[in-house]
Amino acid sequence: MRAFGNGKVRKTAYGKVSSKPSPPVKVLGAWAYKVEGSPRRKRRESIKTLKMLLQYDIAKLPAFHGRSRFVNIVVDTPKASPYKLKYEAETGIFRLHKALPLGMVFPFNFGFVPRTLGEDGDALDVLIINDYIMPTGAVVLGQLISVLEATQRQEGHTQRNDRLIAIPIGLASRKPMQPVVEFNSALKKAIADFFVKYNELQGRTFRLIRYSGPLQANRVVRRNLSPKGRT
Repeated sequence: MRAFGNGKVRKTAYGKVSSKPSPPVKVLGAWAYKVEGSPRRKRRESIKTLKMLLQYDIAKLPAFHGRSRFVNIVVDTPKASPYKLKYEAETGIFRLHKALPLGMVFPFNFGFVPRTLGEDGDALDVLIINDYIMPTGAVVLGQLISVLEATQRQEGHTQRNDRLIAIPIGLASRKPMQPVVEFNSALKKAIADFFVKYNELQGRTFRLIRYSGPLQANRVVRRNLSPKGRT
């Protein structure tokens, strides 16, 4: 039995007739209707629905996962990428924002905590310390282990631009994903040096204040929670 969006009653291949409209289908928390009609119309409506759902999912994600201490992290730039991607809430796409200088890549997966708003006007940045590449758009459960507290100066204006540090957590096990990368003093220095150089090449001065532990990292997230946030 098949119902058509124009309201007309037509016979199906099985000889049955239906005058009822297609029932709504609940997908990822949003209501959408089955799309019937020409292949072109189906494709157009499917793309429109997919964009709506992508926008809905990321925009509505809370900063913290349920009542746990874990945060939701949306990956925008995968590890080893020679470019920076940035999520556009208006269109629901990840746009290629800028290319890094020749030979320079992101040392780890990079993303943001939804529903947060930092002093720079963007969602809080997170560096995910792990040994493998995660795809753009993946939502990762993260345990905050540190925060790189820093200032950023450009054109005479100085502002805070902290970087959260997290490790990925298995959704089912609620344990750190293996293998765990040791967050030692050598790695801390390498990460700070990366951000200093990354900002320097964009005409900004990045100055490390200190590394703080997980309690301060959680305070930073809670202090920057926003009802809508900005990605």
